[in-house]
Amino acid sequence: MPYTQSIVTEIRRKTSEEFETPVSLGSKQKNVSPLLNSHNNNLEEQSILGVDCYTIIWTDIDNVVHTTKKFYNGDLSTVSNVGYYILFIEDYSESTVTDEFYFRNNGLYLPIVETSKAEFGSDNNIYLKSPDIYTLEDDLLNINPVFKILQKETLCFRKNILDISDEQISSDILISTKITSKKIDDDGKIYFKDNIINYLND
Repeated sequence: MPYTQSIVTEIRRKTSEEFETPVSLGSKQKNVSPLLNSHNNNLEEQSILGVDCYTIIWTDIDNVVHTTKKFYNGDLSTVSNVGYYILFIEDYSESTVTDEFYFRNNGLYLPIVETSKAEFGSDNNIYLKSPDIYTLEDDLLNINPVFKILQKETLCFRKNILDISDEQISSDILISTKITSKKIDDDGKIYFKDNIINYLND
């Protein structure tokens, strides 16, 4: 049987002759303020029009595409003195460089032991401890990472509005990071994983 109880959405006070203007309750979009530094009137308009955003995109020497989204209209004179949200995106999909396994010049770079299952011994030899990641085939070492990082999105709050850097600065308040990863198994199935790290709960 469906739940059929009424939900209170507003309160009105009755005077001797009539009801006063109602006070709305709940989370109707038209009653919720928009994002800081937005020129919308409410969340309903923001859902339709979007948000004020100033976007900068560049590609580094490792072919990593960087996108910085500053959540204001590009005019610092309109920014609240408390600051603004800023999103840093690193797209590794066209790059061989990730935070996990990659080659650069003549070196092989491996992530931490918990991820790579590889560690250096006291004899200066490297020990590869996972047959799921490392296989030898015709004297070739194949590395099949469990997941390859495709994209990192880092959300911060910038308090220092005088610093116009397009990269993260030390005074930015780190809020959360979303890491999108991908793997392909031996049967050709493709897996995607999103992992969100919340830094405000630490």
